[in-house]
Amino acid sequence: MKKELTRRSFLKLAGVGALAVVMSGSLTGCDVIDNLKDMDSVSAAIGDVKFMMSASVWTNGVGGQENDVTYQPTCEIRNNSKKAVTYGGSGSDCEVIITGVLTDKNGKEYPMTYVGENGSAPAGEKYEVKDFKLVAVGKGLYMEGSKVVTTFTYNGRKAVFTEYNNGNITSKVE
Repeated sequence: MKKELTRRSFLKLAGVGALAVVMSGSLTGCDVIDNLKDMDSVSAAIGDVKFMMSASVWTNGVGGQENDVTYQPTCEIRNNSKKAVTYGGSGSDCEVIITGVLTDKNGKEYPMTYVGENGSAPAGEKYEVKDFKLVAVGKGLYMEGSKVVTTFTYNGRKAVFTEYNNGNITSKVE
């Protein structure tokens, strides 16, 4: 038994097929669009919370016996969980603890203190930490040839970002 496919039937089937493809894309949610928006950042996700870092400013202060290095990257948190997530420096009661270590060109490590404000990343949103700042202080400390390792500790895991003074950033989750 031979079945013929008319031009009209073919166009109907092709239209239904195209509609199915388009609708399947919409079922994936906004993740595709969100991922495209995040492409200019280096990211590391712990569960439903994604930490992102990009473009940074390093400054070197000289004064008295000790110098300081201030590190200010663009830091964003995409919180896809169902509740707000608090963040702050060590010693705070926040869910996300931010710490850092600066390693100078000779390999000496200096702890960095988060001096930005503690805050909260709202549920279901991408949030920029506007006053993100880490500071290291040490005798003869200079930023040339240094690297900064920034750690976000959340739910017992760590999102670790390493930025070299040349602007390259890498990330991993431990």
